[in-house]
Amino acid sequence: MDTLKSLMDKHEFELVIKLTEKSNDVDSIFYRISALLGIGKPEEALNTLKEHHNLLRKNLYLLIKVHMDLLIILGRFDEAYEELDYYKNLPYESQQVEELLSSMVGHIRSEEKQAYKHVSVSDDEVKSRLLSNDQVSVISALGMVGERGVIGFINEVQKVMVNFPLQNVRTYALLLLVSKKVDGEFNFKSGTGIISVNPSKIKPPFVGNPFNRICNRMISEFRNPTISDNAIEIFSQYIMDIYPEEVKDSDEDVIAALYVLSCEILQIKDSIPLDKYCESHNAILENSKKLFEKFKNLLEKL
Repeated sequence: MDTLKSLMDKHEFELVIKLTEKSNDVDSIFYRISALLGIGKPEEALNTLKEHHNLLRKNLYLLIKVHMDLLIILGRFDEAYEELDYYKNLPYESQQVEELLSSMVGHIRSEEKQAYKHVSVSDDEVKSRLLSNDQVSVISALGMVGERGVIGFINEVQKVMVNFPLQNVRTYALLLLVSKKVDGEFNFKSGTGIISVNPSKIKPPFVGNPFNRICNRMISEFRNPTISDNAIEIFSQYIMDIYPEEVKDSDEDVIAALYVLSCEILQIKDSIPLDKYCESHNAILENSKKLFEKFKNLLEKL
């Protein structure tokens, strides 16, 4: 769960969505809802909440808050009042929940008034935010572009893909074009330099067997959730860093490097040295050493 929180803090929303695809625990579903909202999909976030509503009632306070916020974001104020009445008629849960319910009517009314007064952010303002150096502003603007359609913002998105200093933001801009299947040649500054890409011909990261297979193997072989969670986070960061390239190294070499690096970061005592791990897991020591250094250098850049 710490992995999901860390990924959310770094705005790795697409990865959180991928990792929670088949989750059925309360915390993971709430992270998934937040991630969907983070990529500008409030409708899908609301559908996810409705689908898992009975499960999410285990944290009724957070469920009410998130449910009301989603309806407010979508401008469904009448539905918000109706759902609030539903929650008010549930059996007593706690004083905290009662206080939330009491304050929520005023909150919905206030947001409703603001919605009528609200002047939409103009396209020119969105373009201005895309060209800023502030990470939050750029990610927020990319979300707006996703809702409005990318065609009118192609030049600005292209500049983000090449000029923004943080790799994860550049990749997020590329992923927006990939999700919209934009057909055309664009420049993209990857971890290895500027390359030419056609978003319509690139598959999203974390799709398919390689990522799932390696993550499942680490969970099974490490037999330590702390180590495997840490390794999955490093591996995920690496995939985003080299995107749109794919991992070409063998599973064994990757897993060996991730195991040793994770143990080093977590200061795990009596962990297996890289040469011994490679020997017992059919990994090639030279390859694993190179990957170890790549992963370590990546962490130092973040």
